[in-house]
Amino acid sequence: MPKHVVRYLDPERLGYVARKIRITRYRHYTDVELDRDGWYADGYGVGDDIPQEFKDIAARARMACIERLWLDGYRGGFYFGISGRHVQLYVTHTYATQAAEALTSAELRQDYGPLSALEASNALPYDEWLSPGERRLTRGVDFLMTASGFMRLLREEAKKRGVRLNGRVDGGSVVVRPTR
Repeated sequence: MPKHVVRYLDPERLGYVARKIRITRYRHYTDVELDRDGWYADGYGVGDDIPQEFKDIAARARMACIERLWLDGYRGGFYFGISGRHVQLYVTHTYATQAAEALTSAELRQDYGPLSALEASNALPYDEWLSPGERRLTRGVDFLMTASGFMRLLREEAKKRGVRLNGRVDGGSVVVRPTR
């Protein structure tokens, strides 16, 4: 895939006034953005901006994808927001096409199922990792980031869920023993 691709959602309008999906590939992730700016400014966007349900589902999908990128070892941050004219997702390269199709489906057909599917496929298995019992999670199999960073991530998530996490970093793996 080329570094930058633009898909127009309105075949009768091209350029600035068209709704479009921009797909930009970077080294560690792909930025997939729904851009309605020119379309909205030119008077085609009648009524409300992006529906609240769309914004909520897109925000959840975006956070699941970002957590997946961090788990895979990306250490950078992201600038994002959902306005009435833009929705932006950051995904691993393998999910770029699925993210573009999900945004297209949400924008043209108000079908949010593909966005929910994107969220589900990128959601980290915290329930499995933080269920009671001792387990060893191995770098390269369960996660790609540093073992100490992964342990920090697990501790933060355990705290949010009210779970006590006993664990240690052991070479390239993490041994955890969550308790309720």
